[in-house]
Amino acid sequence: FSEPVWNSDGSLIAHSKDTGMVQILDGNSFEPINEFHSQIGIIQQFVWSPNGHELAILTAAELQVWNIFSGEMLAEFNKVGGNQSWNAEMGVAGWSADGQYFATTVKDLGHAISIWDVSSRQNVSILYSPIISFQQWSSSSRSEMITVEDALYYPTQTIIRDASTGEIVYSLNENYNLVSSSPGDGRYLAGVKNGDAAATIEIWDRALNALEGRVEYPARIETLLWHPSGDMLVAVTVNEVNDVRNYTLAINDVITGERLISKRINEGEIALSFDGDLLAHSGNGLVTVYPLAQMLDIGFELDGLQFAYPGVVFETVHWHPTE
Repeated sequence: FSEPVWNSDGSLIAHSKDTGMVQILDGNSFEPINEFHSQIGIIQQFVWSPNGHELAILTAAELQVWNIFSGEMLAEFNKVGGNQSWNAEMGVAGWSADGQYFATTVKDLGHAISIWDVSSRQNVSILYSPIISFQQWSSSSRSEMITVEDALYYPTQTIIRDASTGEIVYSLNENYNLVSSSPGDGRYLAGVKNGDAAATIEIWDRALNALEGRVEYPARIETLLWHPSGDMLVAVTVNEVNDVRNYTLAINDVITGERLISKRINEGEIALSFDGDLLAHSGNGLVTVYPLAQMLDIGFELDGLQFAYPGVVFETVHWHPTE
């Protein structure tokens, strides 16, 4: 079973009804408007294209891309070479920002990221490495893939590649636990180095190939997001005291490193609204929405608006695209 997922404008929801059956619901009324059978077994994940018109469907062995309005299957991809398996631990990298490419991770004699050109139905590049500890599409407007790779005989590298060619366009001899590119042109790259009880975020200017800044945290970082403005980094940190894990929401100015917000939160997931004015946090049967813009404006913490769901354990939280 795959969790229901909204498309980019919130008008449609995809979910798996039965084995291989995909149902499309109206995003407002939740009434079914279309359904089709993928015929590829138990669905593990849905990923909408950026324009919200195509739906990628992933099982343990196959990837299909469908136009949900016409019900036409646009592309079908099997595991590379036919004898690998999707790397479930790392998940699926998904669509590039322009919607032209889709990436999956497979395991063979090491790790490989396969990048598919959906329109031409071609596997345009395969990125092989003995160990790929991190992968993510760039959040910029470019079709770039970010990885952290261990080549065994060489230093661990953080690498950015052009999706269409697989060519390296930027690299650092740095072993980061988390990496994120700035929104827009992707000029800046933030990398997290976690220690046992502390962490450092390093911010690189790709254009100048220079370390722009460094922010220290007195706890490990579990989540790192760029604020849509590109001016702030949003992190969730965790430290453990007497077997109790304490979580903190921390927001820092990218340039100065100044801590703008530091607020204790419960364990759970966070998500920024598309304009960055609101932040949602799910955990312990509660969804809390914080007025982030107002908190930043007045310079101190505010309690968020809470929605209680007793007995419910949340696995993820998403913003509707229209908020």
